[in-house]
Amino acid sequence: MADLNWIVDSLTWEDLKQRLQDPQNVEEVKKFLSGEPFNYIEGIQFQMLPSELASQALDLTAEIHTQKIPINRFLNVSKEQFLMQPIDKTDFMTKSFIIKVGEEIIGAFITCDKETIEFPKPQTEEETQLFMKVKPVWKFIETCKVELKGRVLYGYFDAVKEEYSRRGLGRIGNGIRVALGYYLGYDYIARLANNSSSAKCASAYMETYPPVQFSSFEINGQKPFEELDDSACFQVTNLRSE
Repeated sequence: MADLNWIVDSLTWEDLKQRLQDPQNVEEVKKFLSGEPFNYIEGIQFQMLPSELASQALDLTAEIHTQKIPINRFLNVSKEQFLMQPIDKTDFMTKSFIIKVGEEIIGAFITCDKETIEFPKPQTEEETQLFMKVKPVWKFIETCKVELKGRVLYGYFDAVKEEYSRRGLGRIGNGIRVALGYYLGYDYIARLANNSSSAKCASAYMETYPPVQFSSFEINGQKPFEELDDSACFQVTNLRSE
């Protein structure tokens, strides 16, 4: 078993970075990356994403994001449409992890190298229609992003089932993700917080850029999310800062 309780106990990036200087803690990160799970509390277990559970993890992520994220609810984005994402399946398999209770997946932290993200090219009329529906979401994401130079590990999706929310699992998951990025030699770790609640989950370890209100976003002179009362923001950690 990997012991990552020191991540749980780290409440800031500065604290987490200091603990990452301890060779024993680095060894625990290596154990986690190699597949050894971290047993948290009450039967809750974090583990790297095994290939046989990848589809389940993505399906859970799509289900939660289409139900909870304001911009997806507003556009009535389906799970199928949500999964039209510009993500390299091979890359995310080596950097993503899940949360389990027994055999049930209750959370997923889908993570990838920013260089592997490419927007899909629709091949059929049906795919084109799907693409056009979710295109405003991607345009909005581009509005929130900050340009970074160097190797960037991207926190693509976070998802925790509602019945397990408010237990700090989002904060712990983001702490683990930051620790993995640091160990793997990345210069930055970045994520889009697609609502204000999501931003809080990573704020202990990441710098939060000014939020963009959904209602103020324009595309082709239109404000497609004018009725939404929430915001999204980009969050970044400079993993190599002194």
